[in-house]
Amino acid sequence: MTYKDTLLGGLSKQTFLDKYWQKKPLFVKNALPELPSLIEPDELAGLAMNEEIYSRLIIGEKLELEYGPINEERFSTLPKCNWSLLVNGMDLWSAKIRTLLNYFDFLPSWRLDDIMVNYSVDGGNVGPHYDYYDVFLIQGLGAKSWKLGGKCDKNTLLCAHNELRIICDFQHDRELIMSTGDLLYLPPQYSHFGTTIGESMTYSVGFRMPSCSEILGDLSLELNAQSYFPRYVRDPQLKSLSAKDDIPISYLVEIRAALSEILNDDKLLLEWFAKYMTEPKYPDFTDLTNEERVASIKSNHSKKGVVEMGKSSKKFKNGRLV
Repeated sequence: MTYKDTLLGGLSKQTFLDKYWQKKPLFVKNALPELPSLIEPDELAGLAMNEEIYSRLIIGEKLELEYGPINEERFSTLPKCNWSLLVNGMDLWSAKIRTLLNYFDFLPSWRLDDIMVNYSVDGGNVGPHYDYYDVFLIQGLGAKSWKLGGKCDKNTLLCAHNELRIICDFQHDRELIMSTGDLLYLPPQYSHFGTTIGESMTYSVGFRMPSCSEILGDLSLELNAQSYFPRYVRDPQLKSLSAKDDIPISYLVEIRAALSEILNDDKLLLEWFAKYMTEPKYPDFTDLTNEERVASIKSNHSKKGVVEMGKSSKKFKNGRLV
């Protein structure tokens, strides 16, 4: 039996996708048996000293947040308990950590955000919170206690914190202890609260999707970059009484018509999406990290979504058509 056989606790990949993916959490005991140490705490701390690498410290009961780079003197003054070090993009900076991606080859590679590594000491935590992406938490060194709650939404009450999405009245309905090799999958918006027992290293394999606001923002940039023929909103049939301050609801029909013309352009949207999802996480450091994000699309759609025979696929790498 291989690690891939145990990763999902005996579930087939398709069963996991059908019953759990973006639907409900899954905890798998000993998902990666005999998981080796992929990075030492001192090595992780050394990486957090680099300006090119995104890192954070979260300290104490008030969850005070400090951004990297974090110098050696700061590490020497940290308390004995109740702090966590988070370092993002570790799949780019560590070949050993990057091997974890091999276990998730049943998911689209272009959905990957990154692998974040969380090293923490006894009591270290980032508070009860939720995320907007799919994440697989893999326990490396040590153990961590997890409390799992329900799905959050816009009505979930958050505490006053400048940087973290902390849930005020967190209620959990499940509690578990993760030790080396255990895996916990969490869909977007599910509340969770992890607390370190002793000393801990957790690998978070995250998979991203854009929000509606991100789609609109980036798509507008794409339209401008392509010199897309502008479609201006037209007036509805005006009447003399329209010369008032009120905006008639008939204008919404015209606005929707203008937007629909863009949204119905399958070729435009699919090519934009491929570019967006393959944008490097650290575009300024691709020469250093050798980051490559790749996606392919079938170029068999016309502007109006009609299938065109004999067309080949298009490949995108790092936000560009290749």
